[in-house]
Amino acid sequence: MLLASFQMVVSASNAVTILQKDGLSFSYAFDEKPVVTYSANNLILTTTQVSVEYPISTIKKISFSDTQSDPVTAVETVTENPELEIDDFNITIAGAKADAIISLIGPDGKILNSYKADAEGNASFSIAELPDGLYIISSDNLTCKILKK
Repeated sequence: MLLASFQMVVSASNAVTILQKDGLSFSYAFDEKPVVTYSANNLILTTTQVSVEYPISTIKKISFSDTQSDPVTAVETVTENPELEIDDFNITIAGAKADAIISLIGPDGKILNSYKADAEGNASFSIAELPDGLYIISSDNLTCKILKK
């Protein structure tokens, strides 16, 4: 039987950063140690002053750290919006995460090739040699389908 809820007091940390699968990042600093509760399909951060809830299915990573700050609810929200450009059969990606691995996935679901973005989050490659079909380009903060005719 699965445990329906789980509770943990974050004993050494009073700042929490939640990185979501869609690339959004939320950081919270608390004036007291938060209590982290997992209940049903949600992660809940609670103090005596505030409660924050996230669906577990949207969370990629959670990290904890110590801070010396005033009580704050949302400290930082980071959004990354990569841009994809297609010129003839050349694919250019700008604004991906630095050094991100970008996968080119074929119609059968297998990774055909992987490319590494540079330090600025840019990458480019050609699909000219590939047969016609539906392909997926995927990285940490980018997923798109392209149809080559």
